[in-house]
Amino acid sequence: MSFEGGIQGLGRLIGRPSGNNNNALIPYQEKLAAVNGLQAVLGTASDDDLREQARIVRQRVTAETPAGSTKLELFALVREVARREIGLRPDDVQIIGGLGLHESKIVQMETGEG
Repeated sequence: MSFEGGIQGLGRLIGRPSGNNNNALIPYQEKLAAVNGLQAVLGTASDDDLREQARIVRQRVTAETPAGSTKLELFALVREVARREIGLRPDDVQIIGGLGLHESKIVQMETGEG
C-alpha cells in the first residue's frame, strides 16, 4: 500500500480544520510497517504464545509503562486475534485510523456503509 497521494479508503486524519491533510498520514507509515512486521511474526505463533504475549504486554501496561511503548504490539495482537477469532483481518487503513484515534486525532474514514 502506498502512502503517496493519500490512502484510498481513509478520508483523512484531521490535524487542522481545513486543507489537504495527506501529510498528516506520513508519520503513520512507519507505525503501520511496525504493526505489519509484528503481526507477520504473530501470525505464525500458537494460540498459547499469543496468550503469553498478551499477558506480557498487559503486565507492562499495568506496571505503568508508557502506553506508547506497547501501542504497536497491542495493535498487532488485536489484529491477529481478530483474524483468528472472527475471521476478519483489520485492513491497513483501519489500523491507521485506530492509531490516529489513539493519539486523540479526529479520523474520517470512508466505510462504504449506507
